[in-house]
Amino acid sequence: MIKLHQNAQRLLKPLKVVNPFAERLTFLDDKTRTRRNHRKYLMLIRVIALLHQHQREIRRHRLPDGSELDYIEATADDVLMANKLAHAIMGATLDDLPPQTRNLLVQIDAMVRERCALEHTARAELRFTRRDVRAATGLA
Repeated sequence: MIKLHQNAQRLLKPLKVVNPFAERLTFLDDKTRTRRNHRKYLMLIRVIALLHQHQREIRRHRLPDGSELDYIEATADDVLMANKLAHAIMGATLDDLPPQTRNLLVQIDAMVRERCALEHTARAELRFTRRDVRAATGLA
């Protein structure tokens, strides 16, 4: 299977990709992490377009020095596919909490749900200590 992927990659030409939608694409920039992910998002669109280069018209641009530059353009379908993939790829990085903290929070939530069910207690009324959390999560 690896050989198949390597051979497929050899068929790709090192073309430039122009994204005519880049100026109009919006991305949340209220957090540092999402601002960093914006570059990843634009790169994801370029990669998708590059992988579809054999289905695209190769365009040519004449540079001021007289040389020519071959390129392809990203399409709206590339942007749609990137939107679908971005959630799966970057979704975890958009979390405000580091992974370890998120994991601990999930474990505490499970502990609270379990105790509420056992004690027939409303979630808002349940009280627990750090010792309870350590016992439930196995943290020392």
